[in-house]
Amino acid sequence: MQKIFIGLLFFFTLITNILAANKYPIILVHGFLGWGRNEISDTKYWGGSHDIEAYLRSKGYTVYTVSVGPISSNYDCAVEAFYQIKGGQLDYGKNHSEKFDLVQKPQGKYYQGLYPNWDSENPVHLMGYSFGGQTVRMLQHLLSTKINSGHQEKSLLLGNELRGWVKSITTMSAPLNGATIADIVNKFIPFTDSMFPIVDNISTDYYDLDLYQWDLNRKIEESFIGYLNRLASNSSWSTKNSIAFDATLNGAKNINDMISIDPSVYYFSYSTSCSKKDPTKGYHIPEESLSLPNYPLCYLMGRITINA
Repeated sequence: MQKIFIGLLFFFTLITNILAANKYPIILVHGFLGWGRNEISDTKYWGGSHDIEAYLRSKGYTVYTVSVGPISSNYDCAVEAFYQIKGGQLDYGKNHSEKFDLVQKPQGKYYQGLYPNWDSENPVHLMGYSFGGQTVRMLQHLLSTKINSGHQEKSLLLGNELRGWVKSITTMSAPLNGATIADIVNKFIPFTDSMFPIVDNISTDYYDLDLYQWDLNRKIEESFIGYLNRLASNSSWSTKNSIAFDATLNGAKNINDMISIDPSVYYFSYSTSCSKKDPTKGYHIPEESLSLPNYPLCYLMGRITINA
């Protein structure tokens, strides 16, 4: 965790130097199985035992952390991020909700807004780690696109072109072209089965998978394992509206084919590596510094070839 913190600290120091010419708010968006600031005890997604948001605030920056669905689709996460930042009743859109049989406006999902003044005169810097990198790209796409197909959308996000709301997009360790591990998991192991041990390891009474759009929120006094078993039997996993598809090579290609570059937005992307090439065998193996729980996934990624 210390090495991760040092890497993130270097990353944010570099970015804040680049963005020093303005003080627009920085929005931090987590990735797969991520969490909000108060969901897992004192462990922060952004910094672990340290606190990246607090560090940036100490340097004079305005920073907010959103908490989107940790296993939701790219589209759903982007919509959730918008309403958490701007405020208002969460609305996934009539067309999207009917297509994937979602609850369009989940009860209890009305936000006061982390930054209610957000508009073209008060833009933000979006920063996404891991799958959060795809989420911030999708959010920028939805902001600049008016949904015209099917029913006319009435929400602020989907029914209007909101250009100029984003000053920059920064991604770190993001699967912008997909993650081969997603294809490996989908091919050899059911996605929910592979996810259970990880989720159970980080679960707390406050950790929420935020699947209210599927009407799959955790019931009162329901055990976490019981909740996961109920989740696994849901047919929503077989659709293309989940991270199980979006994180694959084909899922990422669909996103890239749909999203265009906005000439008014600055883009930064930082890649990382936790493997090294084995000179005797020719494939990649985990670095010694990699945390033990990640060894199996890294090992599989280095050995198995996936054709998109």
